[in-house]
Amino acid sequence: MEFVSISVMDQEKHLKKRVLIIGSTYNSLTNFRGHLINDLTLNNYKVITSSGDTNINYINLNEKKIEHKYFFLNRHSLNIFKELFTILSLIYTIFKSEPDIIISYTIKPNLYIGLILKLFKHKKIKFFPIVTGLGHLFYSNKTFIILTRHIVKKFLFYSFTSSNYIFFQNKDNQKFFIDNKLCNLKKSILIPGSGIDLKFFLPQKFPNFPLVFLMSSRLLNEKGVIEYFKCANIIKKKYSHIRFIFQYSLDKFSKDSIDLANLDSLNSNKHIEIYQSVKDIRDIMSKCHVFVLPSYHEGLPRTSIEALALGKPIITTDVPGCRETVLNNLNGYLVKEKNLFSLLKAMVKLIKNDKYLLKMSKESRNLAIRKFDYKIVNQIILSKLN
Repeated sequence: MEFVSISVMDQEKHLKKRVLIIGSTYNSLTNFRGHLINDLTLNNYKVITSSGDTNINYINLNEKKIEHKYFFLNRHSLNIFKELFTILSLIYTIFKSEPDIIISYTIKPNLYIGLILKLFKHKKIKFFPIVTGLGHLFYSNKTFIILTRHIVKKFLFYSFTSSNYIFFQNKDNQKFFIDNKLCNLKKSILIPGSGIDLKFFLPQKFPNFPLVFLMSSRLLNEKGVIEYFKCANIIKKKYSHIRFIFQYSLDKFSKDSIDLANLDSLNSNKHIEIYQSVKDIRDIMSKCHVFVLPSYHEGLPRTSIEALALGKPIITTDVPGCRETVLNNLNGYLVKEKNLFSLLKAMVKLIKNDKYLLKMSKESRNLAIRKFDYKIVNQIILSKLN
C-alpha cells in the first residue's frame, strides 16, 4: 500500500478559517450582511454569526444553515452594569466560537471586541470593524452625552489598535476618525455601504400620476420625520392632488424615538398615508415616484440605496452618508439639514418639473450600478481578510 504524506502547509490550505460576524440584530445580519456571509462560505471560510437576538440557533441563507450565537446587548443603554454584562457575554461568544477572524459592525460590538482582544492579547485573531455611522452619541449636544462621547473616543482609540483594517461606509466618518486620531490612515478602508443585489432590486416603472413622495425610516426625530410631515401639510394646501406616503419601523428603546400619538398629531389632517413595517420594501417603493430622506446623519442609508437601484429620484440632506446617494441636480436634490424651506423647495421643484423624473430615474440606477453593487463591497473586504 502506498502512503501519501501531506505537508503542514498543504493541511493549512484545506483547513477552513473561522469567521465570526457580530452585529446588533438577526435582521441586519441577513438583510445587510447576507451576501458577505454567502461569499465567505463560497471562499471556503467557516462562518459563525452572533447578535443580540435570542432563540435563534441558525441563520437560513441560500439553503445553508449558518450557526448563530446570542450575546447580551442593549443597543441604547449607557448603564455600566449592563455594558459589563455585554462585554462578558461577548468574551463567552468569542471563546465558544474560536474564530480566526472577527468582523463586527455598529459601535458597541466594534468598541468592546477591540478591548477584549487587547485585554486577552489575542494577536492571532484578526479584527475587522465596520463603522456603519457615528450615531446619536456623536451628534447630541446634551451635557451627559458630550461627557460620555469623550470617554468613548478614548476607548475607541485603544480598541481600534487591535484591528487589522477598519472599514468606513462614508468618507465623512472616515475623516472624522482620522482627524480625531481614533485610527491610523493606513488601516482605514472606504467601502460603499453594505452593498445591494442589483438583480433583486430591479428598476421599477413609475406609478400613475399624480406625483407620489415616499419616506421610509425608523420612527426617530433624527431621521427628519417631523420635517417631512410639515412639508406634506404645507404642500397639500396648494397641491391637494399630490400624495405623500410614510412607512416606518419602531425603535422603542431609542431616546430619540417619536411616540405614535405624536405621529397622529402630525398627521391630524390625514394628508399622509402611513404604513408600518413591510415584508418587502419593493412593494411600498413601487407606489412612489420620489424617495425622500431628510435625515440629520447616516452611515450610508440602506433605504436610499434600495431606492437608487429601483430607479427612484432622491431628495435627501447634504450630511454624511446621505450625500453619497445623490449627484445634485442629476438623480435628485440635496437639501439643508433641519431646514424646512430647503426641503419644501426641492419637493415643489419636482412637482412643477415632473418631466425630469425619467432622466433622474436612469441616473439613480446608474449610480447604484457604478457604486453600490454588493460585489464591489465584498471584493474589498475579502481582499483584506488574508
